[in-house]
Amino acid sequence: MPQGRTLPCALGVLAMFAGVELALLSIAPSRIKGGEKQSIGGPVHTVEPEFSTGESLLIQPRLGAPSLRAGWQELVEESRAAAAKGDSDTAIRLLEEAEAQAPQQAAALAEVAVQLEKCSAPARALKLWERIHQFGLSAGIYYSAADAKLNLLQAKATEDRSSDVLAGTKGAPLRFSKLTTKEQPGSSPQRRVFTLEVPVQRAGPLQIEVRDVSVQVQFFDQVNGRTLERTNAAIRWKWASAPVDWRDQSVETLEVDYHQAQNRSNNEERRYFGYVASVYYKDKLLDAKADPPRLGQQYPPARLLSRDAAP
Repeated sequence: MPQGRTLPCALGVLAMFAGVELALLSIAPSRIKGGEKQSIGGPVHTVEPEFSTGESLLIQPRLGAPSLRAGWQELVEESRAAAAKGDSDTAIRLLEEAEAQAPQQAAALAEVAVQLEKCSAPARALKLWERIHQFGLSAGIYYSAADAKLNLLQAKATEDRSSDVLAGTKGAPLRFSKLTTKEQPGSSPQRRVFTLEVPVQRAGPLQIEVRDVSVQVQFFDQVNGRTLERTNAAIRWKWASAPVDWRDQSVETLEVDYHQAQNRSNNEERRYFGYVASVYYKDKLLDAKADPPRLGQQYPPARLLSRDAAP
């Protein structure tokens, strides 16, 4: 290149680079989100990079990914699927496995119990509801649910059992009519005072031998909100009319007075819970009633009355 043209070419190259640099500088501010133009020598601001507003797969589950479930819950789901296909045996077997794996928590046991009922396994469900009920008030709503379920399930069981008793005593001369409770003055939820009316009805034309009739009523209290025990209340009974012979009328009514004790020995708090009533003729059980019905399952009356136990 001729010597006279060296300087102009060099200046042209420098000018080109300067133009490119100025162009880049003019673009840079638009990439700084919320940034400000700074003069040379001014404070330096950190430029924060822009991120996508979409969910990050590093911290969010992937779309359609299965949620984590405990083994017993998976078994319950499999049981539901088997029941939907009509395979009850498999459904119940899976629920038995789920019961073995479920934690000893009211919520878990209740879920298994509900599914057992749907699979027509009320006896298995009843046992689970009884376990939940034993947790007491600490089980919260599951305690109330267990109490209601027990009454419903055991009412049916008691009804079936009563049917069996009556079937075995076809033509029995006596049976119960509807038992009723009448609250007395001074009665309260904490300290019950009431009269239980127990109507005993003659069921046929057979003349009743009064000395062979025995009516039993057992009362139960809930102790400290957890366990059931025979009552320590004062109990008195009398027949509503005399003579008691089922001759002039077909129904004779036994009146049983329950008077809750006031004392609380050894920090023991008792509340009335229920009763089991039974009627015998010639030492043979003819009929039985319980309130709540599950008491009749927990404390069933004997089929044959021992003379030692007869009043």
